[in-house]
Amino acid sequence: MAHPNETAPDFQRMFRSFVEAAVKTIEQRDPTSSGHSFRVAALTRRLAEAVSEEKEGVFADIAYCEGELEEIELAALLHDFGKVRVREEVLLKAKKLYPQTQNIIRSRFDFIKRSIENDHLHRRIMMVEEGAPAQELAILDSACERAVSEIEECWRVISAANEPSYLSEGDFERIEEIANRTYFDLGGSRQPYLEAHEVESLQSAKGSVTSEELEEIREHAAFTDEFLGHVKWIPGLANVRRYAAAHHEKLDGSGYPARLTGDDILLPSKMMTVADIFDALTAADRPYKKAVSIERGLAMLEMEAKDRHIDSELVRLFREKKVFEASGG
Repeated sequence: MAHPNETAPDFQRMFRSFVEAAVKTIEQRDPTSSGHSFRVAALTRRLAEAVSEEKEGVFADIAYCEGELEEIELAALLHDFGKVRVREEVLLKAKKLYPQTQNIIRSRFDFIKRSIENDHLHRRIMMVEEGAPAQELAILDSACERAVSEIEECWRVISAANEPSYLSEGDFERIEEIANRTYFDLGGSRQPYLEAHEVESLQSAKGSVTSEELEEIREHAAFTDEFLGHVKWIPGLANVRRYAAAHHEKLDGSGYPARLTGDDILLPSKMMTVADIFDALTAADRPYKKAVSIERGLAMLEMEAKDRHIDSELVRLFREKKVFEASGG
């Protein structure tokens, strides 16, 4: 019997073109990941074809027809559709501080530095008028230089911590020490060198986002599920929603949004996860990370499989059948 997808080719072509146009529009919000959904779709379809080609082993009884392959490919194309609900500033966040926040801190430190210099100048004038000896003036000048130097060092620490890299315990302590310093604003009120939300951002241990922002990004999978749940799918595309929504689930239950485990995750979703991780690792540089080589990407997939996050047999096929070449790799 023909798969329902194969009975209405004109409708299929029209619907596919509409989906592609919608995905392209969404991806324009994040130019650095442009083409990701299309590459993941190509990789996922090729991996599904590789599964169908297996004549023995765990996939021996699986053979997808063309209609099923199209259904899987369409689900992969739509897997990140929920990102339309994620704030653009979070999607594009390259460093731990947003540019406007970094500028505010820079201006604050410039003000602190000028305040130190102005206070020093005022004190020096008074001391000269009072006939202070050169030795005392030199001590005052030296104290000012040290204070200014400390401000510049604080800014250097902040700039280094702003990069989307791992922080050590010592780095956390240095940010805390800076945050505990205070200065007087123009109104004479004592203010901290760093606000609480700035400290939280700078102390992100990994990557460029805070735990709250990471949760917002992760919600895109649930948003994808919600959006696709509003679509009246024809029988031949009835699984698109389930396949797409589970692309961040992991075999050990540590994924999201539903924390599915093992066989609760459908095989096409497992394929999509492998493709999604590989493309995220090996595609063009992102503002917050450098792309890795194909071999390194494959090795990292194998580490994910070893940790029981993704299917080891799918990873094996991905390498052996050179599935990665489907995306132009």
